[in-house]
Order: sequence, then C-alpha cells, then structure tokens
Amino acid sequence: MEQLQKHLGKKQGLKHRNNEIFPMNIKVTAGTLVMLASWSSSSIVTYDFQFSIRGTMRTVTAGTIFKALEAAKLDRRLQSNTRVLI
Repeated sequence: MEQLQKHLGKKQGLKHRNNEIFPMNIKVTAGTLVMLASWSSSSIVTYDFQFSIRGTMRTVTAGTIFKALEAAKLDRRLQSNTRVLI
C-alpha cells in the first residue's frame, strides 16, 4: 500500500482505498440515486424559472421599471429629509 501511495500520490491512494471498501453494486446504486436526484432537481428549477419569467414578462414593462425606480428615489429623499421628533 505504501508503494502505491508513493506512486499515485496521497490523494489517489485514498481514492483507491475507498474503492476497495464499498462493493460495486452499492457504488452503482448510490451513483444512480445521485444522478436521479440531480436530474430531478435541475428539471424542477428549469421549469420554475421558465414559469416565473413568463409571468413577469407579461406584467413588467420598461415604463413600470422606471416608475418603480423613481418612486424608490423619492422615498429615499423623503426619508433623509424627515427628522424624528421625540
């Protein structure tokens, strides 16, 4: 084992040791479950993103965005000019 670590390096030796611990059927099953979870989650995120974009593109226009920015600027100006009296 020491010769293998010297030849492959420390990280490769540890990887080789882990490959010997778990049987092949367990590694295949775990890999399948991880791949299924990855594909499922990415499909959900993609669908949700497309649905969200479609919904916002119908209601938001350039004029609406500029009006919201102007309102935010006005709100900040009012807050900075207002003094609190106790």
